[in-house]
Amino acid sequence: MQKRVVIFTVYYLLFAASWCFGGVAKGADLKNVLILHSYNSGLSWTDNINRGIFDTFRKEFHRTVDLRAEYLDAKHFEQQQYFENYKDYLAKKYHDIKIDLVICADNAAFDFLVEHRQKLFGPAPVLFCGLNYCDTIPTGFTGILEDVDYKSNFSTILKLHPNYNKLYIVNDRSITGKSLNKEMSKVINASFPKLKYEMLTDYTLEELEQKLASLQKNDVVLMQLFNFDRIGRAISYDIILDEVMPHCKVPMYGLWDFYLGKGIVGGTLSNGYDHGVRVSEMAKEI
Repeated sequence: MQKRVVIFTVYYLLFAASWCFGGVAKGADLKNVLILHSYNSGLSWTDNINRGIFDTFRKEFHRTVDLRAEYLDAKHFEQQQYFENYKDYLAKKYHDIKIDLVICADNAAFDFLVEHRQKLFGPAPVLFCGLNYCDTIPTGFTGILEDVDYKSNFSTILKLHPNYNKLYIVNDRSITGKSLNKEMSKVINASFPKLKYEMLTDYTLEELEQKLASLQKNDVVLMQLFNFDRIGRAISYDIILDEVMPHCKVPMYGLWDFYLGKGIVGGTLSNGYDHGVRVSEMAKEI
C-alpha cells in the first residue's frame, strides 16, 4: 500500500505591535481584520486557507473581531491597470473603516500590499501566509513562508524512479509560477545539479496534453502549476488534472493537497487549511 507523506514547513518572522486581541468588545472597540486573498473564492486552496482563518478566529477571537475577506482574483487578472482599479475599489470601500490587521494569502496579495498598504490601511500590520520565495520582508510584515519541499520531492522521485529518463516539470508564468521557479532553481543548483529535467511552460492546454501523451516509459512528471496557458486562458488548479491526466500515461507527482485524488501518485504536499490556522494563531503574538 502506497503511503502519502504530507509535510508542512513554516517560518515565523515575529514583530512587535501596539495592540492585541482579547476580552469582550462592542461597537467601536471591535478590531477590524481584513483578509486579502490572491485568488478567487471557489478555489480549494483559497477556500481552505479562508476556512482555517475563520475557524481559528471564531474559536479564539469571536467576540473581539470583525473579520472580512476580499479576493484579488489574480488567477484571472494580472494586468497592472486591474491592480490599480482594485486599489481604488478598496480605498473607497474602507475609507471610513480603520483596519487594525491585514492577513494576506499568497504572493499576489503580498506584492499588492507591499506597494499599496500604507495608502490603503496606514500602519496596520500585515500577516502573510502561502508566500513563495521572497527576497525581502518589509517592516510591518510577518508570517508564514510556504516552503515548498522540492528537496524531498526530488529525492522521492529519484529514489522511486532510479532509471528515469527525464523529469518533466509543468509550470506557468503566473506570479506564483515565477516565484516557484526561482525557489526550485535554487534547490536544483544546490542539491540536484545532475537532475535530468525539462520545463513545460510555454504551452496551450491542448499542446500540453499532446506533450504529455508523447512521453515515454521511465519519464516522470511533476505538476507545479498550470493556471494560465500560453495564450492566456485561465485554468483552475482544481480542474487542470481532470483535463490532462487522461493524456498522461507516466507517473505524475504534485506539490499541493488539492491534487490528491485526481491522479497523482504522491508528493510532499502543502495544505491550505494548515496555513490559515497557523497565520491566525500568530495574531495572538501581535
